[in-house]
Amino acid sequence: MNHYLTRAIRACDYVMNTVRIRTVNRDEGINLVSSLRNHMLERAQLGKIRSVITAQTNTPWDLNFIQKLADEVSRTQTGSCGEQTALAFNYLFSRGERGMAIMTIAGKHMFLLIGLKQRPPLSSVIFISAGSPDEWGEDAVICDPWYQEWFVAKDEWHRKVDCMIGLGHANTKPKSFTCEAECYFYLPICF
Repeated sequence: MNHYLTRAIRACDYVMNTVRIRTVNRDEGINLVSSLRNHMLERAQLGKIRSVITAQTNTPWDLNFIQKLADEVSRTQTGSCGEQTALAFNYLFSRGERGMAIMTIAGKHMFLLIGLKQRPPLSSVIFISAGSPDEWGEDAVICDPWYQEWFVAKDEWHRKVDCMIGLGHANTKPKSFTCEAECYFYLPICF
């Protein structure tokens, strides 16, 4: 088994055991039942903290931001796909993993890409049916804590990306066979 797959499994498992409430990026996704009121207040507090952290740094997705965001996700046990990705990133970073990128596809869904030998393009158009981009390399593994999925990108990307784009986000599936991928943060092998 690819050792990056093993690490992705552990990161997803860590996130699953830490995050009790998975939220979407829209207000209507937050459940308003009374038993979740405290978590909702903490979720609102998390949004304020994220805004403050973003305002304090020129780039919202730097290592300091990711670590603070992951700490808040752990504390509140609540997270969207991006927040869960930050938690998975921080988990792997604290265990010495390098060569990772926080990515977004179709402008709606975030995931972690591990096993990278070089920085992925900051922004690129990906042909969904053609497989993962060559720039990601042979060993690149998708670690998607929101979707609870991990796989070798070159082998499974074309089969699983449709679900990743559509899961948790209404009407976001691209109408064409392409989608935009953006790299929010890259941690090189030599850090």
